This record gives sequence, structure tokens and C-alpha cells, in this order.
Amino acid sequence: AIVAVMHWMLAPAIEDRQLQVMLRCHDAGIGWVEQDELVEACMALPGKTNRQPFNRLFKAAFPEFDEHIAWKLGLYELGEYLARCLNLAYESNPFILRLLDTLQSYAANKLNRLEAFVNQWNIDKTRWCISAPEGQEAVQLLTIHKAKGLEFPMVFFPFATWENKRPNLSWMDDSWAEQMGMSQPPPATLVNLSSGNSKEAEQRHKALEFAWPALSEAIKKDQAERAFDDCNLLYVAMTRAVDVLMIYTSDASRTGSFGLWMKAFMEGQHALQGSVGTVGERPSPPTRPLLTAKRLPFMHSSDWTNRVRLASHKSLTEEQAIGDAVHVAMEGIRTAADMQLAVDAAIHQFKLQGEAATKVKALVNQAVTHPSMQSFMAATEVYCERPVMVGKQVFRPDRLMKLQDGKWAIIDYKTGQPDNKHGKQIATYADALEGLLGNRPSTHLVYLRSQHIDIISHGN
Repeated sequence: AIVAVMHWMLAPAIEDRQLQVMLRCHDAGIGWVEQDELVEACMALPGKTNRQPFNRLFKAAFPEFDEHIAWKLGLYELGEYLARCLNLAYESNPFILRLLDTLQSYAANKLNRLEAFVNQWNIDKTRWCISAPEGQEAVQLLTIHKAKGLEFPMVFFPFATWENKRPNLSWMDDSWAEQMGMSQPPPATLVNLSSGNSKEAEQRHKALEFAWPALSEAIKKDQAERAFDDCNLLYVAMTRAVDVLMIYTSDASRTGSFGLWMKAFMEGQHALQGSVGTVGERPSPPTRPLLTAKRLPFMHSSDWTNRVRLASHKSLTEEQAIGDAVHVAMEGIRTAADMQLAVDAAIHQFKLQGEAATKVKALVNQAVTHPSMQSFMAATEVYCERPVMVGKQVFRPDRLMKLQDGKWAIIDYKTGQPDNKHGKQIATYADALEGLLGNRPSTHLVYLRSQHIDIISHGN
């Protein structure tokens, strides 16, 4: 039902998709349309008989649904939203949970777009299934190749009716060309390695063995390889069971089919060469306790849009916006040449105009052009606002740099009044980075004023 609504959202005017929503909702037990009305809708669809608009019916049945909200959501959020709107989010349904997992995986690894997911769903919907936890009692569907190396108490082996693989094709040389009277034989010929099963085919094969020995050897080799592959496949299929093996086959009559082999074996038409003895006992596999599964009676899903509020720059005072803009601008400055571009980007980000923009330009210009800052602007390595993890703590100094004399220094920009906690904060940075850098970096508190800047330095 959820996927049917997704299909309908992409083309809400198409009657087929409207009908699919009604059918799928009815199958899911949320039959908001009465049986008679559903039949009437099915009969009216080919003739496009006028009926109540589908959007109005859907909105009346599921009043929480709003297409404007739905189109603004990502794939996973859309799946949860539709589950809530269709009253499917209040029970622990493994199929709904599997669909939500698929939506999350597709959005994270491929594309977070509804159109792309719907197209992928149409391709892979028959392959997406629910996997039972290991150790839990369940019937597992496996191919013979995937079952290799596994064991199960009981194995059902259906469709045991396959035939031998078709003979391969092989490129053969032109050793037969002279016998065919060809003056210019081809460099090689693509030959079917089929030998046939009739008496006439057997006679042809004997004649071919004399006339073209290479082809005869290729046919024998191909037959042996195909028989070996069949034996391997049968061995894997018939040795997975620990207690019970059940084989479903047909009363096949075609030569070379597995059904014919199994029929002959069950009727005792097999010949055992040599004596039969006991080699040893097959050890029983270790038993593992079954997992105890408990189904949750509900699935927690709630609308977060009424509880979360996003803050914007409009909530900042002008003084706070100027201070934050200065920090953002200084973060983008490695050398003095970066100043103009960094200032313009910060002003644009915080949408500053007039006097506020002028203050940001003046403060950043003072910091970059001040004589005491020149050695910092000429540093060989600069890391601005780079998170540094030391132990279990993460530090983010405004500017960590390696000066031209090889020593490290830390700068912390401030736009307010001096405070003792500022010195303690930058000292904590220096203490934490001492073990990482090999020596304790010098610390520099840079207070940006409207007319001048103050620099409080500690260390060399």
C-alpha cells in the first residue's frame, strides 16, 4: 500500500495508479473503500465513467496526508510519513520495517529521490525479501551453489528435473578442410560439440572419430566436463541434509535428465561395482540453541516536525552577528592574500549590510595588517578551526600554525572584553597539543577592537 501511494504521487491523474492504491489498501486490511465501490471503480475505469475525484476520497479516508509535506521529505521520512497516514505505523510489521530499511539504504547509497526508487522497485521488487535471523526456526530458500558448506536438519530439494547442460561450442582448426575439397580453408571453425543419443548419431560419431579425431576428442572432453559438473551439483544438493532429504522430481523420460536418473535409482536399476562396507561414522554437527524471538506489539514512529525548531541567523543580535562573521572570515584566511575573499563570503553568509559590514571589514583588516600579526600570517602551516582529538576530548582552536622558525603557536580571536576564562581555555589547548606536537605551543589571545587590537601572548 505504501509503495502504491508512492507510484500514485508521481502521476496522480492516472486512473490505473488510483485503482492500485485502492486495491493495495484493501489487501492490507485498510479498506477505506467499500467492496461495492471498489468493484464499481474497477468497472468504471475502462470507460472513464465520472466518479468522485480520487484525491477527495483519499483525503477523506486519510486526513493526515498532505502531498505538499510528502514531497518535501526524504525517502525514509516519506516511508514513515505514509505508514503513519495509512495507520500502519502502530504495529510491528516486519514487511514495513524491511521497506523502511530498503528506503534508508537506497537513499544513503544511491539516490534520495522518489522517482529513482520507484523505478528500482519495479526492477527488484521480486528479489527484496525478509531475512530470518540466524538460528531462528524458518524455511530458508537457497540455491544449490549458495548452500555449499551448510547443513540443515531437513532439506527439500524441489525441481530436480534438470537435464544435462547443452553441449558447448568450440573453435576447431582446419585439419578437415582437405577432405572437404577446400582450396582456402578458414583459419578456424566454430563447431557444436553435440554427439547425439540415437543409434544413427552413434554411427556418425564413430565415422567422425576416424575422419576427424580432434573433434571426437573435443566431444568426449566436453561430455566428461558436463558430467563432472552435474555430479558436483548433485553431491552438494544431496549432502546438505542431516536427518531428512526430500526430493521432488518428475517421471521424466528424456535421456540424460536428472528425473530419469533418480527414477532408475529409486527402482533399483543402479549397479554398484565392488563391495559395500562401512568406512566410518558421520559426526553430528554441534547443536546451537534456537534464538528466542519476541515480536514487539508496536512500531514507534512519530512526526518530529512539530517538535524540532531550526534556528537561523535572524535570531542573532547585530553584535553577535558581527562577532561570528569575523570568526568565519578569519577561518578562511591563511595568508593576507585571502582577506578580501574571506570577508566578502562572511558578510554574504550573515547577510550584513551598511555599518555592520563595514565593522567586519575594519576588524578583519586590523587583525591581518597589524605588525604583531605578520609572523603569524607568514606561517608555513596553518590549520583554522580544525578539530583535534586528544584522548577522549576534541579541541577546535581558531588558528593553529607552524611558524617559520619551526615553533608552533595557537591564536584565539575574541571580540568581547578580556576574561580570565579566555586564558584558561587557550591554555587547555596548549596543554593538550603539547604531547601531539612535541613541545608546548605558544598562545596568543587576539582581542579585536573597533579602533585597535590587543594581543595577550604566553610562551615563546
